[in-house]
Amino acid sequence: MRSILSLLLAGCLPLLAQIVTHDTLGTELPAKRRFEIVKQSDSPLQKLYVKTADGLYVAATLRKPKGNGPFPTMVVLHGSPGGRGMEQLENWSLGKCGGPVWEGLLQAGYAVVVGDYRGMIPKAEGPATDAPPIANAANAMAPDVLALIEHVRTLPFVDKDRIGVYGVSLGGDVALHVAARIPVRALILGAPAARVFLGAERYASGEKLDDYSKEAGPAINKELAARNIAALQSPTLIFVGTKDSLLPLTRTLYEQLDAAGKPVTMHVYRNGYHDFPMGPQCHDPVRFPQPFIDATEQSFALTLEWLKTTMK
Repeated sequence: MRSILSLLLAGCLPLLAQIVTHDTLGTELPAKRRFEIVKQSDSPLQKLYVKTADGLYVAATLRKPKGNGPFPTMVVLHGSPGGRGMEQLENWSLGKCGGPVWEGLLQAGYAVVVGDYRGMIPKAEGPATDAPPIANAANAMAPDVLALIEHVRTLPFVDKDRIGVYGVSLGGDVALHVAARIPVRALILGAPAARVFLGAERYASGEKLDDYSKEAGPAINKELAARNIAALQSPTLIFVGTKDSLLPLTRTLYEQLDAAGKPVTMHVYRNGYHDFPMGPQCHDPVRFPQPFIDATEQSFALTLEWLKTTMK
């Protein structure tokens, strides 16, 4: 019932600030039904190498629906580490891992850009809107994505007024810094590691838990967080699971966005692991188990419903 209610509310999510809890079981579903669902003959993969502000190049892959568009476009940012390289970007873009997001967005009519970013450690030095030199940027990866989006805006089949960003884990922190510098139509965050964006202390939640719902969030730099959040203009959709140690940090991000009057909704999935919205990501399934679970399927269905309103 709670999940059905969420879908009914999806049409007005951009206008509300709320936390919705879903009582999923974490049940694994057949991931094979998500493998390579869009033929390359219908949507050929394009490789991009985009020059950044300091002369380096950032890799990305792009696929678009049939036709000339212009298409709404989603830029999808993976989690840590950066510098994954073209081969991994291709695997995601072509659906070789079985996760629903990349090809699912394409199937729903979006041009989909899978973006990389450099592999350095982010530094919390000043607000996102200061745009200092890259070496001292608030998030050192954000300029890579800014250059990528600038390039994507020039493509004739892209609707320049309907570009959204979807970032997970560290990619969520990068996405927040990007959305604080340029307007994006929609901002989706999967368990964002928003430590730099909030100026949050590094913290450990103690022993590994099955449920982090009751864990306190970290201390943050409220002045820095307020400046960064003030610059955000995008409706924001957040996903996080109760088995994710980033839940307390993600809840803190939601609370700060809500307090600032930003249009944000957070969906908490019981028994959801870190990165569950993306599902399988071609990692070693023993060292990094990321199965396709009920929460993955449900959160993606909600994503599409939310985007129908936000990107229309």
